[in-house]
Amino acid sequence: MKLRLFNLTDNAILFKYDCCRNDSELIVPPEASAAIPSGKQKFAISSVRGHAPEKVFLDYEEKRQYVINLSRSSSPRSLLAMPEDCPWCIYRDQTSKECIDILVLPKRPLESFLSDLPDTTPLYSLCLPGKSRSRSLPFE
Repeated sequence: MKLRLFNLTDNAILFKYDCCRNDSELIVPPEASAAIPSGKQKFAISSVRGHAPEKVFLDYEEKRQYVINLSRSSSPRSLLAMPEDCPWCIYRDQTSKECIDILVLPKRPLESFLSDLPDTTPLYSLCLPGKSRSRSLPFE
């Protein structure tokens, strides 16, 4: 099975897929994606300070780790349960029988995400980026 991690945040993410091996780390830069070694249903991610990939690879400061368990999710599209202090919303999207996408998005206050728009702006005038499938997130 093919796994892809999409880092849609402003910080690099350190992805650890095997705690017993030293070569089991993968750093995904901000606004980038990476293929994950298949066969892993449980792994850990953490935020990494710094934006430049060269700096991140040489000397990174790792923050708290969060464990992701894909086997707990039965739905092909779902919001994964994470601790309250997790800075991300993490979605699992099974695009086919052979491919699972893991989308890491920053948490944001939903009550104020449209507050930057003037009150007189009609909603029909807004254009959201992406395809209709990526715009609509019917996750529970």
